[in-house]
Amino acid sequence: MEQVSEKQVAVMHYVLSGDDGTVIESTRGQGPVAVLVGAGQLVPGLDRALVGRSVGERFEVEVPPADGYGERKSAGPHAVPRKEFARDARLSEGMPLRLRGGDGEPTIVWITKVQGSQVWIDLDHPLAGKTLRFDVEIVSVRPATPEELAHGHVHGPEGHGH
Repeated sequence: MEQVSEKQVAVMHYVLSGDDGTVIESTRGQGPVAVLVGAGQLVPGLDRALVGRSVGERFEVEVPPADGYGERKSAGPHAVPRKEFARDARLSEGMPLRLRGGDGEPTIVWITKVQGSQVWIDLDHPLAGKTLRFDVEIVSVRPATPEELAHGHVHGPEGHGH
C-alpha cells in the first residue's frame, strides 16, 4: 500500500465542516485536490494527519484553532468606506484582500460584508477561532517533482485547491 509522506503529492477528496456539522467546503461532486504534503499548503493539523495514511483510506480529523487558522486576535469586523478601495476592485464576502498596513508592510484582511458605501473587513481569517472537522479520502500519492519541491506547491492539471 502506498503511504503518504512529506514532500509527496497527495491527491484527496475532503469535506470540511465546523463544530456544528455545517459543511464549509467540499471537493465531493468536483475533482479531488492535489497538495504537496509538508509544504505549508494546508492548515498544520490536516497536513500532519495526512502523513502515514494509505491510498484509498478514508478518515476524519478534528483540528483545533491552534492547528487550524489560529485563535481570533482582532476585535472583529469593522467598516471601511467603499471609496478607500480602487473603484474597479471587485469586493465580495469571504474574499481575502492584500492591503498595506500602517507600517507599509502588506497585510491580508478578509471581507465579511459589502453593504452600500461600507465594506466590512476583519484581520482574522473567517475560520480563525473555530475547530475544524475534515473528512478525508486519499485518492493517490506520487513523488513531487523537483520544480514542485522548489516552488512549494503542486504543478499541473491536478494542482488546484488548498
